[in-house]
This record gives sequence, C-alpha cells and structure tokens, in this order.
Amino acid sequence: MDFETKSNNNALERLKGMFGERTKTVRIFDSTLGAAEFAAGMQTYYNYIRPPQGIGGMVPAQMANIPINLVGHRWETMIGLASSK
Repeated sequence: MDFETKSNNNALERLKGMFGERTKTVRIFDSTLGAAEFAAGMQTYYNYIRPPQGIGGMVPAQMANIPINLVGHRWETMIGLASSK
C-alpha cells in the first residue's frame, strides 16, 4: 500500500449522498425484510436505472458489459422483462 498517495473517496461519497437523499424521508423500516428490499431496490437503481453520470453515458451494468437494453422508462422496461420470464 502506498501511503504517499492521497486517497480519493469521491465514488463512496456520491453513493452515500444518493442513499442519504432517499433515506432522510424514510427514517425507519418496519422490518429487516423492508430494509433489505429497500437496499436491493437502491442497488438495482444505482446499477441499471439511474441516469448515467461520469462514465461515458453508461450505467455501471453497461460498463461491466452486462447485456441490458433498457429504453424509455427504464423501471417499466425492467419490470416488463422480469415478468415475461
């Protein structure tokens, strides 16, 4: 590990900010299942749905070469794909 190099935690701070924006209105979950479902939904949003920022106009799933074709309303397209399987 190079202790001379200044660390960069911008990606982590951005993720923290995104969760903070959403969770400040939620405040409390009724169960651990509710918290787990919320976390899974946020993970899906972050990796597949959210508008691309800073990585060449792509969401993280596209950068990882995961074959997705979400056009128009991305949530609706993803739900349609999931329910057709």
